Amino acid sequence: MASSENPKHGRPQRRAIGIVRVSRVSRVSGRDGESFASPDEQRQRIEVECERDGLNLLDTRGYETG
Repeated sequence: MASSENPKHGRPQRRAIGIVRVSRVSRVSGRDGESFASPDEQRQRIEVECERDGLNLLDTRGYETG
């Protein structure tokens, strides 16, 4: 099995799976501000961090709390 190299970092590609937290309480209460990030914002942040760190993002998964 051949490993693909990350052209940006010149080493084997590392992989990641992002976890997105969805809180029913936040949706009901209408919370906002810096401490609250919607699922779409969380996914976007995960994508940016993976790009920065040279990670291949395989998937983002959500789970609900509350």
